Amino acid sequence: STAVRVYAQASGQDMEMDDSVQVLITYADGSTASIAYLARSHAQLPKEYFMVSSGGETASCENFKTTRILGGKDVKHINQDKGQATAVKAFIESVRTGSASPFTVEEILSTSKVTFGILESIRTNDSVTLGPGR
Repeated sequence: STAVRVYAQASGQDMEMDDSVQVLITYADGSTASIAYLARSHAQLPKEYFMVSSGGETASCENFKTTRILGGKDVKHINQDKGQATAVKAFIESVRTGSASPFTVEEILSTSKVTFGILESIRTNDSVTLGPGR
């Protein structure tokens, strides 16, 4: 596992009242991800937006409805799908059949570490480096 640097800034002073946040994640291989969750923005702006860049390619997604891959065609989704139903279905199927989990322990731990890193970055108003075992 390699180091990940997280910087997050909340838009409001009270996260209980305004959960708007912007996040920049930098990976050791130079890949980056930016996430904007803008709960109190203008209605014409996407509430959920993320962008991922790696290996000379960049993809962005607005409200889980439109995904754009630079250098390729836009991929449009008619129905909003955040993936929860598909993830739960895949997990239940793996339990029923006794097959391997669709999610590795490493993926679950990595996602959890970054989530807690975001919260720590908001709390301290500073970037957080997440390394192995952290």
